[in-house]
Amino acid sequence: MNFSLERIERMKIKALAWKTLRKNWVSSAFLVMLVYIAQLLGLNFMPFITEKKIIAFSQVLDSYYTKLMQTEYKLLVSAFKEMLINLWSVMFPAAPTTNQILLLIITVLLLLLLGSPISIGLYRFFGQVSRGKKPKVLVALSDYINLRAISLCVGFNVLLGIRYILWFAVACAVPAGLAAAAIYFGSAELFSLSIPAFLLALVLYYIKTGAYICAGYIFSENIEAGASAAIRESVRLTRGKLLRCAAYRISFFVWELMSFLANPIVFIYKPFYMTATAFFTGLLRGGTVTEPARETQSAL
Repeated sequence: MNFSLERIERMKIKALAWKTLRKNWVSSAFLVMLVYIAQLLGLNFMPFITEKKIIAFSQVLDSYYTKLMQTEYKLLVSAFKEMLINLWSVMFPAAPTTNQILLLIITVLLLLLLGSPISIGLYRFFGQVSRGKKPKVLVALSDYINLRAISLCVGFNVLLGIRYILWFAVACAVPAGLAAAAIYFGSAELFSLSIPAFLLALVLYYIKTGAYICAGYIFSENIEAGASAAIRESVRLTRGKLLRCAAYRISFFVWELMSFLANPIVFIYKPFYMTATAFFTGLLRGGTVTEPARETQSAL
């Protein structure tokens, strides 16, 4: 498929997403709000992040930004090394205590237990929206009903998260090695090479992780089939189509930026993106970009 046809395809998908969401905006925005509440409840236990540390961290960045811009090229590496040391000392002025480590573990567990079921529920909810249904809010909350469903959702997010982390480590291994060698030997030449290497690594990472774009939707349809099966199926569907997946994700960049700059926009963007991606998943499965038949079930 050429680029112009892919662009037309993306436009059709987005138009259909807007149309199918027309009578589901209230329930969609409500579910996105629930996700934020679940995340905030977990993050309240974060032991290392405090307002004082955030302010100090930003102050260090501001001061060293000016310094780095005014530093001679040969002294750039030592200035960068000094900045990293100061940033670390701000966030971790002393070795973490046992209580802090326990709180960190509790935070991670809470984020997984509270956030995983509803994250999978969102895939199920917007997957049904893309098929012309008008699902109830309970569709997205159904995985909280028993411990097995919760554990399966947690397992999916953990397994997928590990894959993201491993691919990031693989992609950044060479540029990280160059940066470490530059700091160790004080080499400005190696440091200058590490910057474009990092940028290239991030691009490759972004393209590669597009292989998992369908995994959440597939898993949400039948969680009993297991996380591994859903991830493998997503990889199979996207094989040879990673650039197409990357182009699709990049087409939402303006929305991502607006959501970052004006957070309330996320209540529009998140449902829009997830519904559109459900259509995209159907397309990768061999479907067509057509308007689904509508059901008359109440959205609430």
